[in-house]
Parts: sequence; C-alpha cells; structure tokens
Amino acid sequence: MPGRLAQKTIGIFIDFQFEDLEVMYPKIRLEEEGANVIVIGAHPAGMKYAGKHGYPCKSSKQVDEMAADGADLDGLVLPGGFAPDYMRRSPRMLSIISGMVAAQKPVAAICHG
Repeated sequence: MPGRLAQKTIGIFIDFQFEDLEVMYPKIRLEEEGANVIVIGAHPAGMKYAGKHGYPCKSSKQVDEMAADGADLDGLVLPGGFAPDYMRRSPRMLSIISGMVAAQKPVAAICHG
C-alpha cells in the first residue's frame, strides 16, 4: 500500500548546528509516508553537516540546484537549532521559502526555523 505522500517531493533545509531531532524525525516520518525527501544545504551536495548534538546528516542537493521559487518541491521543512541563522543569510533559501508561501504550498517551521 503506497504511503499518503507517494509521488510528493519534500525539501528539508539544513546547515551546521541544526537541531538533530528536528531534521531526522521529520525526514524519517515523511519517508515512511512515501515522500521523496531532499535534504538541501547552502554548501555543495554531499556536504556532511553536524547537528547541535553531533548527529551527522548529508545534503542531497545544494540550494542553487533548486528552482528559485520552490516549484520543484511540494512542501518544505525548516528545522531549528542555530542553522536558521545561517539559512537566512542565503538569498536562494529565502527565495524558495517566499515562492512556496506565495504558491500556498506547505512550509513547516520548527522552533527557531
């Protein structure tokens, strides 16, 4: 039986000092529901980011590889921790968030996200 989010692509923004559970738990749960989850960072794809508690997570895409208006995503998760302080310095990340909100797509901000 396919998950409720089969054929949906959900992005999770990431940067250094992310709150570990605010990335990993949504990622696991979204994947369990069948979503294609893309971890998106400001650094080159494949970068290994360390969370606040040391948990590692690799990005699958660099933010510049994504459509500036978020057109290639069906939803977006913004985790907390210190990472949002880095994320808000990325014009491309801000553009994607704004584009998704304007398109009335789901954008989930957790804590400081």
